[in-house]
Amino acid sequence: MGDKMDIFENGFSGHRDGIYAVHMTDLDNFLNIIKGGRIYARNKMKQVTDSANQDVISKASTDLKDKVRLYYATHTPTYFMWDGIKPTWFKGEVIQDPHIIHPVLFCFSKSLLTDSKASFTDGNATSSSTTVVSSFSEAVEQFDWENILGRGPIYDSDEKTDVIRKRNAEILYDGSLSLSKKHLVRILFRTKADQELAEILAKEKGLTERLNAFRGYIQVRPDYFDSAEAHKNYISMNQGTNYLEQAVYQNHKLELEFAVADGLSQYEHRIEVEYAAQSGDKEVSRPDSGNTYNLLPVMTYRFYPKDSDKKVSILIPRFADRNKKEISYYMNGYLMGRWHV
Repeated sequence: MGDKMDIFENGFSGHRDGIYAVHMTDLDNFLNIIKGGRIYARNKMKQVTDSANQDVISKASTDLKDKVRLYYATHTPTYFMWDGIKPTWFKGEVIQDPHIIHPVLFCFSKSLLTDSKASFTDGNATSSSTTVVSSFSEAVEQFDWENILGRGPIYDSDEKTDVIRKRNAEILYDGSLSLSKKHLVRILFRTKADQELAEILAKEKGLTERLNAFRGYIQVRPDYFDSAEAHKNYISMNQGTNYLEQAVYQNHKLELEFAVADGLSQYEHRIEVEYAAQSGDKEVSRPDSGNTYNLLPVMTYRFYPKDSDKKVSILIPRFADRNKKEISYYMNGYLMGRWHV
């Protein structure tokens, strides 16, 4: 078992940062997860964003949908397909692959591998070619860790399909997985912009206290995300992905910095500005509650960057002498940033 354990321990940079299992989700689901303090299996979760490939998930058994699914390490073929926002069209082709707009990684320690509720696969759990074992010691001894933890390009060959299957090997955790310090090591965001949006949305949903409870685990680590690594190494865009890297609103200007100066014109860019109430504003009654609220003006601005643009500066004007209350930026209709001003 010693040689096999050495391969497992040293594969993929030796499980850097003490991370032995990862679960990726989108920002909306992340907020639900921290609210309850647990990651739930598909059959039990209240899921806001479903990023799974529906063709693949339709093959999953009921038993599999009762498991929380994790990978042994980041940069799997599945995460490569999920990570980042894709334009509706890219290089003349319709993009239909699932994507995660704001990926968040929950990262777990080696102790998870010896938890009695964990089982282990040597490939994608929906594949009929995959073996499932109930103990980590069996997995260490039986599995092909060189391929499971292998990373980098996968070239065309007779083994390509099986290599992809193995790189998508999973840890299956029965029922729900607690975010307790027993197993949780890190919560990783791809960019500062994603983290700041999480904080704004948490405040709007009354979850700031819950978010603060996990503050010590949160880091911005782009190196754990495929789209960030692709841009950093000047690899062609990951299935056409781009995303907001940094954003600042000051002096009536919104300064946006994107991950890469490539393909930005293939996205639709929209800014919505909600302006503050003034005396004399029309009041509207909500039919469901009878409560009244001011009907506030919301202005929409569109901008059209060039493909070569990486940084964009937009002046946000006043409207009828009103102060601005809230600014939201959308990319292909997805909320990318929000500022309360």
